[in-house]
Amino acid sequence: MQLGSVRFLVVEDHDVQRRLLAQILMNLGASRIQDAEDGHAALRVMREAERPIDIMITDVSMPGMDGMELIRRVGEAGSGVSVVLTSALEPRLLVSVANMAEAYNVNLLGMMKKPPSAVKLAPLIERYFADKSTPGLASDEDTITALAEAFVRDEFEPHYEPTVSLSTLEVKGVQAVPVWRHPTKGPLHAAAFLPALKACGLSDDLVWTMLRKCASQSAAWKDRGLNLKVAVSMGFSSLADLELPGRVEKIVRAEGAEPGNLVLGVPELAVHGAPARALENLVRLRVLGFELAIDEFGSGQMEADQVGRIAFNALKISRGFVQTKRKSEPLWTRLALALDTAEKLKLVAVADGIATPDDWNLLQEMYCPLGQGPLISKPLAGAAVEDWLETWPPAPQRGVWTPMPMS
Repeated sequence: MQLGSVRFLVVEDHDVQRRLLAQILMNLGASRIQDAEDGHAALRVMREAERPIDIMITDVSMPGMDGMELIRRVGEAGSGVSVVLTSALEPRLLVSVANMAEAYNVNLLGMMKKPPSAVKLAPLIERYFADKSTPGLASDEDTITALAEAFVRDEFEPHYEPTVSLSTLEVKGVQAVPVWRHPTKGPLHAAAFLPALKACGLSDDLVWTMLRKCASQSAAWKDRGLNLKVAVSMGFSSLADLELPGRVEKIVRAEGAEPGNLVLGVPELAVHGAPARALENLVRLRVLGFELAIDEFGSGQMEADQVGRIAFNALKISRGFVQTKRKSEPLWTRLALALDTAEKLKLVAVADGIATPDDWNLLQEMYCPLGQGPLISKPLAGAAVEDWLETWPPAPQRGVWTPMPMS
C-alpha cells in the first residue's frame, strides 16, 4: 500500500488509543495524519483542512458527539470521506451501525474491533485502494453486515477432523474447523469466509464461538464415554490480554468440559516475537490444565529454541510440507527438520493435510506420530463423528488402497 499521499483523521477520545492508532498508521507508511478527540473536533478539522480527508478512523462510543452522529453529519454533508469504525460493540449492534452508515451513503471500509492493530487495519485500508468510488457497503454477502448477522443467528459451528496414529491407526482426537451454515448457500468452509471475517475485525468473535461449542461437544462426548481430545484454534488478533486465560477457563467449565480435554492451537506467526504478556498467558493456560499446540509450524521463522521457551504439548506441521512429492527436496528437508524439532523438544508431531497414499506412506517412513487430512476423513459435524468411528479403520478392499498400521 502507498499511504504517503493518503490523508487520515483519527477520531478517538482516549489519548492512548489515539496515539496508538497514529503509530499503527505510521508503521504502515502513512505520513499525513491528523487527530481529534470527538466528533465536534473532527468536523472542525475537516472544515479547516487544505485538502479533503481521505480516510477517517473513528470510535463509535465517545462523549460529546459520538461516532454515530459523526457518521450522520459526514453523510449528510456528502464529504466523500471513507470511514473505518473502531468499536468494542457486540456483533448485533455492529449490524445496526453498518446499516446506518449505508443509509447515509457513507463509504464504510469496515469495522475494527478494539484493541486496534496493524493486522486488523491494513486489510480495511486496502479496500480504499481497491474501490475508492463505490459508496456504502459492498453488495457481496461476505460483508460485515452478513457476517455480523451470522453471529446473531448463531450460524457458525465447528466440524471435526479426526486425528489418528500413523503407527497404530488409533483415533487420538479431533481438530475443530469452522463452518458457516449459510442460509442460502449452504455450508461454507473456512476459506470462503475467513479472509472477510478477519478484514472486518470479527475473527476474535469466531474464536470465542468455536471455543464454547467445542467445549460443549467435548462434555457431551465424555458423558457418552468417548475420550477424544478436541483441538481448537486460538487465532486471536492479540494474545496479550491478561484476562484471556481466565475467560477461556470460565467458558470451558461453564459448558461442563475439563481443560485437559482441549488442545488450544496457537498459530506460529502469533507466537513469533510475541510480547511478554502473551507468553505469560500461554503459561497460565498450561497451568490451568489446557494442552497447547503450535499450529502451522513451518509457516513462520521460529527456531527450536524459541519453540522450547513455551510449554507446548504438540507441534502441528503445516500442510504445505505434507502434501509434497519426494522429488521436492527443499520441502522434504523442511518436513524432516520439523519432525526433528518435535522429537528434540519432546512434542507430539501432527501432520496436517494428508491427502494421498504417498503422503501417508512418506510420513510413516519418517515416523511421524499423528496425522489428519482428507485421506483419513473430511471434517465432520459433531453428530457424525460417532458414526465415523464405527467405520475406522476401513476394512481392506481388493484393488483399493487402505491405511495399514506399521508392522
